[in-house]
Amino acid sequence: MQYDRVIYLTLLLPTLFETVHGHYGFALALCRALGSLQNVELIITLNYDKTELARFNSTENKVVAFTEYAMKWADNFNQKPEWLHKKAEKVIADCKRYGQLYLPLLEKTVKPEVIVRTVRQASGEIPAMLICSAYDFYPKPIKLTWMRDDKEMTAYVTSTEELANGDWYYQIHSHLEYFPKPGEKISCVVQHASSNKPMIYDLGPSLSESDRNKFITGAAGLVLGVIMAVGGLIYCQRKRTVKPEVIIRSLRQASSKIPAMLICSACGFYPKPIKLTWMRDDKEMTADVTSTEELADGDWYYQIHSHLEYFPKPGEKIPCVVEHASSNKVMIYDLGENRADTINMTTETKLWLLLSAWSRIFTIAEVTQHYKDSL
Repeated sequence: MQYDRVIYLTLLLPTLFETVHGHYGFALALCRALGSLQNVELIITLNYDKTELARFNSTENKVVAFTEYAMKWADNFNQKPEWLHKKAEKVIADCKRYGQLYLPLLEKTVKPEVIVRTVRQASGEIPAMLICSAYDFYPKPIKLTWMRDDKEMTAYVTSTEELANGDWYYQIHSHLEYFPKPGEKISCVVQHASSNKPMIYDLGPSLSESDRNKFITGAAGLVLGVIMAVGGLIYCQRKRTVKPEVIIRSLRQASSKIPAMLICSACGFYPKPIKLTWMRDDKEMTADVTSTEELADGDWYYQIHSHLEYFPKPGEKIPCVVEHASSNKVMIYDLGENRADTINMTTETKLWLLLSAWSRIFTIAEVTQHYKDSL
């Protein structure tokens, strides 16, 4: 997985305006760098109601109109090529400056730390469940694939999106349900920009009870030593609490004998202890529930994910109940309560922003005059 050598720098984010009748438009300026910042091309487009009205290209140094409405603008601007070139050079200079700041970040890569483990053993008609987790990678794009004896598995695979840790790094988790066969090999294949070839991780054997006890004893001793060494710092830190951000969503719909799957994710909380419980008609659900441990983000905060498999019934609610020190009462979250914040702007504000964006190459005064002439 490699980056395209043609890099687009968005100099101006799309600036929208709309009217009470549902019309809208936006202006967009793009800088295209071919291989290096020494050869930068500026492209500016003006769009209205999903139709591109006009486009400026610095290589050709002219404005091309795509509608009769915009032809007057294009003809007027194309009569002043020196003025167009001068204005374009100013914007290209901004592009080069931004490129020197941000392009090195695009080339940085950090290899993910990958763990493959068993979440649930197969029992009767209930399939086994594996999880492949990739932590602390950069940049964001990544692909996780399950392989069974070198053949890709696509059925009964559910994955989270790339989850931001808040420190430029990401993590992702992929679940596989399957009925194991003796002697087979199950692998998680990770494709990421940090490696020029796929990274293959096989499912490791489970620890024996004796080895597990030894590991727990050693870990307990290590943790005790760390606690004694930094006791004062931990004491001060544990006085503060941070409420978790909770999201509950559906990963899979029920079909025939396959149950539906929900995930309840609590992110960015402190301190570490937390309890996630699934309820059904005010009764706790314990069967077919699998949860991760409290996962450290590396910045004193934690996150946890709980999965529920169930067969839904009409009219019922399946809330996720969260108990944490940041709240003196339980927090109840139902599926579908999460809403993305929206930004409301007046029509006048959006129109002003559109004109401001377009004026990076064409002055507001001339655009306004041509608009008045066309009425």
